[in-house]
Amino acid sequence: MPKLALKSATVLHSLLAASAVCLCHNLISQDLPPDASAVNEILLTGYRHYNLAIQQIRESMSSPFSLDPEILLASAILLVPFATASQQINHWLSSNSMKADSCRPLSSTPRDVVIIMRAIRTMLETQRSASSSPQQMDAQEDLVPVPDTSLRASLTPSCTHVMFPILTATIHPALAKLQQRLDSASFALYDGQEDIISSCATAFSVLKSIVGKVFPCPNDVNSSLESSADRYYELKRAALPHVAPWLRSYARKATGPLPADLLTSIFLGFYIQVPQAYLDITIPLLDQRLESPLGGDDGTSNGIFTELSVQQALALDIYAHWSVLMFLVEEESWWIGNLPTVTLNGMVNRYGDDFMGKLWPEMADSESWWPGSMLRISQEIRLQR
Repeated sequence: MPKLALKSATVLHSLLAASAVCLCHNLISQDLPPDASAVNEILLTGYRHYNLAIQQIRESMSSPFSLDPEILLASAILLVPFATASQQINHWLSSNSMKADSCRPLSSTPRDVVIIMRAIRTMLETQRSASSSPQQMDAQEDLVPVPDTSLRASLTPSCTHVMFPILTATIHPALAKLQQRLDSASFALYDGQEDIISSCATAFSVLKSIVGKVFPCPNDVNSSLESSADRYYELKRAALPHVAPWLRSYARKATGPLPADLLTSIFLGFYIQVPQAYLDITIPLLDQRLESPLGGDDGTSNGIFTELSVQQALALDIYAHWSVLMFLVEEESWWIGNLPTVTLNGMVNRYGDDFMGKLWPEMADSESWWPGSMLRISQEIRLQR
């Protein structure tokens, strides 16, 4: 990485941005809280470098066939953590502000992470389509062994997370109920809704696939492992001969993770694989999340919230289920930390935790919303630590 930073201003700015937010994270993690103005000044410095790096990447992406994939991949390794960690810092700054405003938007959006990660996919697809014979790749690179699934527990901190056994026991029934809601919406389609429901259905399939890699059903273990291995070998044969091996490994994790990979890369693959139409309906709703409940009569956000269409509610429902998975990586990836908890709580603050029950009354009468239940459990665990 240092050598690339000396050759490329894009990588250099990315490295400086990541360094700035890492320093901020170290400061706010201390027992004695730091001066907020000092943290804010360091963060602003990081944003300046981040914006310069993003600007140069956009200019490079205008000519993808001449784009240096090594520069893009190296920058992404640094910019994705900046995009998420900076949101943690912003939330800390806001939480330590003297002003209390129940209508203050949450300082968090997945927009930048989505753009960066999907740019990686575009670059890989472009490079692959322009490749020459796959046999030109080093034959030894096709002989990398696939780790056994049993290695995951010892290699990934996420699997020792206190929430892991809870999710193991509850996630498949939760997905089955989400499938029922999706099927119900599909049967009641009106003109002009087909594309949105279809994109939600595809996003749900992506979510199920990710869950299957981490919490496989007994009958699906072998098939999920083979599928992952197949995608791995396919990408290893992609035409990236001039990219350093460790960067090729990073690119592979973003598109076809192996069982022993960190769960962060597996879960973030959601942003790469879901349809753009799903993101187009979901991200504007996520941008409306709030730091505090809107303030219903009972002190929650249930008293006042935006009326959601069935399609919007399903899109948020799918995203909320994915957000619960991200609880597991708070210790594995410092640059994510408790951000998934904060952002899911921001969704509940804005839309309430019964927006699905209002559209599916039978659900409200018989059960609680799974993401909301997991959020409450996670918050209780934090209070006990």
